[in-house]
Amino acid sequence: GTLHELFRPQLKMRRMIADYRPSSFDGSLVLFKSRKRLFDIGVDLGWRSLVSKLEVLEIEGDHISILNAVNARHIARYFDEFVEGMS
Repeated sequence: GTLHELFRPQLKMRRMIADYRPSSFDGSLVLFKSRKRLFDIGVDLGWRSLVSKLEVLEIEGDHISILNAVNARHIARYFDEFVEGMS
């Protein structure tokens, strides 16, 4: 195949991402955000304008390491507390 055919799926994906416009959500959202980021795009990463209630929790590490064993325990603890608060 041609080079154009090889990159066609990637180009299509890039167009879909560029054209996507999220709708608002009338509810609560918890954003688990890594402390280490390559780019600073705001405390809420743009979510606050889309949801009624937003809670931002910073987790040690970067985009990948926030799910390592130690950090995953912090996230699991939050979920446990959240579920207990629902009952």
